[in-house]
Amino acid sequence: MRWLTAFSVLLVFLLNTDAPAQIRSNTVDHLGFNVTAAPLDVLLLRQAITSAIDRRALYEATKARLPAATPASGPAGGWFPPSLPQHDPEVRSHPYDVAVAKSLLGQAGFPEGQGLTELEVLYNQGAPVGAFRAAEGAMIRAQLASIGIRVKLPGQGRQGQFQAFLLGRVVLPNDDFLSRTFLPGGPTNAFGYRSPEVAVLIASALKETDVTKRIAMLREAERLVLSDAPVVPLMYLYAP
Repeated sequence: MRWLTAFSVLLVFLLNTDAPAQIRSNTVDHLGFNVTAAPLDVLLLRQAITSAIDRRALYEATKARLPAATPASGPAGGWFPPSLPQHDPEVRSHPYDVAVAKSLLGQAGFPEGQGLTELEVLYNQGAPVGAFRAAEGAMIRAQLASIGIRVKLPGQGRQGQFQAFLLGRVVLPNDDFLSRTFLPGGPTNAFGYRSPEVAVLIASALKETDVTKRIAMLREAERLVLSDAPVVPLMYLYAP
């Protein structure tokens, strides 16, 4: 049932959230992982994948494929776009480093990708985002191949199961967004992610009346989430 619920949520995202009307201000384009599904339940593997993705190169190579009038604004470092006050320019989600990625992959128990089956990545194939998603996926496949990870495009969900997905999601400016996305049972938590430390931080932030302190708590929660790597922010889509 847990698989079926998560897969149903993801299908709604792919068919609706990644629609052209939704690709607008305050959107973060990302690669998401189902952290409850082997082998992506292995933290070191997720960190290896994140470190192997060159987001600057990905942005430069694919931005021309975005649907018309989509405000492509640059490669992403964190979850919150620079258009939001929660954005922290110091936050970086496992910077691109092939040597680090290979080391993490070995530590995860998959040296040079040995023992790994193809990583299946779902994405919306419909117009007008389909061409962009295909180009984006192809480049990620090439980058991951450099450390020995094979990627199947497009991936498939079987019996309610899925591994990874590409999606552009609107990041809402209200402070409960992290709770909706990264807490267990959150209506937009397609990652299956859970962290008691993050839960405490988010709960405290929602009660905090001092704006500066609240933003600091949200940024710390973001930092912890990115360290756990349930998601790889790829590029920001926002109107400055």
